[in-house]
This record gives sequence, C-alpha cells and structure tokens, in this order.
Amino acid sequence: MSGKRLIFNLTPERQAALVVDGHYRVLDSLEIHHDRDTVLNHIYHAEVVHSSPGKIDVDLGEQGRARLINHSSITPTPKPGERILVMGHRDALRHKLPLVTSRIKLQGYFFHLLHDGGSPPCRFNLPEQVDEKDFQQLQDLMQSLYAAHPIPNYSLVADPLALSRLHDGDTLEQDILQLRELWAEIDSRCRGSASNGDSDARVYAHTDAERLRDWMAPHISDIKSASSSDARLKETAFKIYRKQVPSGTEKISEWDAPFSETDRRLFDRNRRTGNRFDLGDDIYLCWRLTEAFVVINVEYEGPENPKDLPAKKLLAINIKACESLVHLLRSENLGGIVVLCFLPMDGKNVHDRLEKKIKRELQLQPAGNKHTEEYYSKSIKGIRTDGRADPRFSLFMMTYPKHGRSNLEKSGMRCKDCLGTGFVETPLRRLNHALGDGISVTVNQVDYLTAVDVNAGLGRRKEDNAHIAMRANRAVVKGIRDGMVGELKLSGVIIVDFINLEEESQRYLLQQEMAQALQLGKDPDEMGYYSGPNEACTDGIVNPVTGTYTFAYGEDGEYPDKPRDCPACNGSGWTR
Repeated sequence: MSGKRLIFNLTPERQAALVVDGHYRVLDSLEIHHDRDTVLNHIYHAEVVHSSPGKIDVDLGEQGRARLINHSSITPTPKPGERILVMGHRDALRHKLPLVTSRIKLQGYFFHLLHDGGSPPCRFNLPEQVDEKDFQQLQDLMQSLYAAHPIPNYSLVADPLALSRLHDGDTLEQDILQLRELWAEIDSRCRGSASNGDSDARVYAHTDAERLRDWMAPHISDIKSASSSDARLKETAFKIYRKQVPSGTEKISEWDAPFSETDRRLFDRNRRTGNRFDLGDDIYLCWRLTEAFVVINVEYEGPENPKDLPAKKLLAINIKACESLVHLLRSENLGGIVVLCFLPMDGKNVHDRLEKKIKRELQLQPAGNKHTEEYYSKSIKGIRTDGRADPRFSLFMMTYPKHGRSNLEKSGMRCKDCLGTGFVETPLRRLNHALGDGISVTVNQVDYLTAVDVNAGLGRRKEDNAHIAMRANRAVVKGIRDGMVGELKLSGVIIVDFINLEEESQRYLLQQEMAQALQLGKDPDEMGYYSGPNEACTDGIVNPVTGTYTFAYGEDGEYPDKPRDCPACNGSGWTR
C-alpha cells in the first residue's frame, strides 16, 4: 500500500478514525465518545456569575459552571449578570472546572471565522512557502467576498485548502455564505436566549461530522485509500472528502477497500496506547511529556530480552528509532527539549556509528561556535543539538519547536484518573519543591529518568532576568549540595533543566558548583565521566544547547522502580 490510508471504525461507545502510512504506522487519530458529556468547541451565550481581577466564571446552563481563560482581552471586564459569547476549550478534570474562551472560531471547509473584534478583516493560515501570485489572487478574492458579505466583529481566515480552489470562486463564496448563515443563526439564538432567560446557554453544538471534517482537512490531498467498519460513517466521510479534495488531485481509487482484521487491531491498540508509535519488527517508540521535556523511549517487545540482544541488533534497533524520530515529532506535534532514551549498547564504536547516523538523518552541520560543540539542521527548522549519543546514560538530546497543541491534546482530554500524568500514585510527578525566595523546582519521574525543572519569577527587563535566573540556578545547586536529592528520594538518571544560560561563563560556573555539590573526583574515567559518593556519575557538562545537566545518583540496586501506568489511559495521560 502506498500513500496514506483512512480507516474508520464505529462501536456503540465511540466513533474513531486513523490515518496510517504505507507501513501501517499511525500518523494521526480521532476518537469521539458517544456517551461522554463534553463542552469542547460548543458555543455558549453564558451568564457571568463571578468577576474579579484574574478570574471570571460563567454559567453554561445544563453544563454547569466554567472558568473563562484569556479574559484580559475582553474590555470592559464583564460584570455578574451579563452574558458573553464563549467556546468550550477543555472539559472538567476532577475538581477543576471546564475551561472556555472568548476567541470564537467558526470552521468551514476552506475558511474559518475568528471572533476577536474583526481587525484585520482578512487573515491567512497558510504554509510558509506560498506562490506570491496565488497569495495575491486569494487575498483579492477574500477581500471582495468579505466586502459583499461582511460579518461584524469577525475576521475571515483562509485555510490551506483554499489555495486549491482559487479557480472556483463560486465554491469559496458558498463556503463563506454558509459561515455567514451560521454566524447569523448564533447571533439570533444569542438574542433569543437573552430575552427568554433560557436555561440552556448553548447556542451552537459542534457536531461529530464537523469534528471529522476538521480532522480530515490536513490529510485530504495525500489520501490514497479508505476503509470503514460502518457504511453510514463511510458515506459521511466520503461526502466530506469530495467537498474538500483539491481539484486536480487524483481521487481515491479504493474508497471501498475492505475493513480487515489488521485495521481492527490497529484501533484496539491505538485506544490502549495513545503515546505509542510503532516502527514494525517488534520495535516502537513510547513518549511522555513533562513541563519542558518530551522523553521518548525506544522499546523492543520481541521474544528476546533486550539485555540479551547482540550489539549489532541493538544498534540496528536504535538506528531505526533515529530514522523515525522527526516523523514522530511532526505527526504528533511534539516539541520542547527532546530526550531520546535508546537501548543501552556495549561494543566498540557503536555509539560513534549511532551519532553518525543521527547527524546524517537530521542533516546536522556545525553551528560555528568556537567554544562549544553545537549543531543545527540544514533541512529541519528549529533543531539544535550537541550531536552526542551519551554512551553511559543512553541518551540523545536536542531542541525541537512545538507548533500549537499536540495531537493528543487536539483529539482527546486529560485522563481524569491520573490527572494527565500517565501514572498511578507516584509522588515524583509534578512535585513542586520550594527553595525559598520565590525559587522552586518541579520534579517529574518519567519511567527510569527524573526531570528537575528550575522555576523563578522573571521580570520584564532582560538584564534583570539574567540576574534572577542565575540566582535561581545557583540556589538549586546549593539545594543539591545540602541534600535535596536524598530528601526527595531521587535516584537513577536525573536531568536538571537550568534556565536562561546565555553566557559561557555561566555554564562554566554551574559546572564547577555542581562538581562540588556532588563531591566529584578530579580525574575522569576512561570514558570521560566523573564519580562521587552515592554512586554519583556525570560527564560534568552543562549541555550548551539545552542548558541541562545530567547525572546518575543512587547505590546499585536502588534505581527507581518504573512508575505503574494508569490503566484508564495506559500511561499516555490522555483519553480520546
């Protein structure tokens, strides 16, 4: 099978869809639960029930009370008893209220309307590289259509699919007219609910078909085949496809492809493991998110124990993971400080070979910094790394920009059983430890690795921030020296994420102070690592790209047990 494949599945509990590639790797997913009460993307003409500086609560009627975000953009501040238009942003989490926003978005096939005052009236949500002639043609068309069909207080935003219909002005105009009708209907319901005192504040319900349409849009040009377990769901999806597919694109030739047992197993696995990315040959990547890190583990589930595999096969598994790393980050929209935890390897030159593969796969080239080993990618914007596959800790680290919400955030909600942590009753997850003077650390155990993020209240002036950040970094080092690691019972591989390290001298100072805090010896071993009491081990370097310091701590046999995965979300932290 070549190209992308759409697979739909319908059960009494949920409606689900997958996009897979030619190797049946899941690229994107959507899951809609029929029995789940949600506020997501529904629009409400809600009454303000509480208004104070920094907090506004509204009444959604049958959905109860909700908290308004980005309320600072509403002027003047609404008072209790007033009604405002809001859209569902996040469902309730245990003791936390649902979240709503005043940034209303009405989505069409090729355009969407954004309620934010309507200035400027026409905007563009297009790829970076767009033909200038096509852009000018689209801009002129939008301005003429908006002038003919104005929508007060809303901006008209062009989505990428609009470029494919530039020759078909009637279709684009019809899309705008339908959006205008939707706006008029919502406006009429708002006036009606205000005058009638309607108990149900919802004025627009985001339907399952509309969710499916919005989810299909980014993939529509690349779909080559489709299958479904349900005829009605298939018919709904095909209507959306025919409406969205760009003219000139080769139409799907296998829309009626049979729904196979392989397809069905994909849905079962995807429901259980929302943070799993299969590579085939019993290899998969499993990722966890913290405040700053994306931790990606290379996993092998073959008949052999990974510890018993020969060095050649371990290297092949790790190389295969590196080949799929960027594909995973892009398809799941993950970003931040990326930590790839590859399978430990022993053998001559295996880590050098892995580093060469990583540099070739990411197309890395030296950044030209005389003082540090630093690389950036020629072809993938935003990737920066020191290019090192750590042989002692089996880690590779880099930065990768995140654009908006991850796919799990878009298509699901945080698990209510574990509050989105992915683990059951682990004390080292989102643990905030105060160090005084407004400085603290946030501790997150992720499998066998523990991330320690430094927090400090930064000001507005850049020169002040540099001083505040360095004071916070040194306070954390002092906390480590005074026994913070033992007090919090941290062990295993620990990564400290320092903040705002812009000067080489700052990194050098922290390296010296960390060596004193861990009581490291003066001479490194044959691999270049320093040792200290409590089996402390480190290369002694603050990473010049990520600003992190990695060390191991704890007597042999006392490394942390892997936290137990939450059974409700299978450790992903999200339910779909």
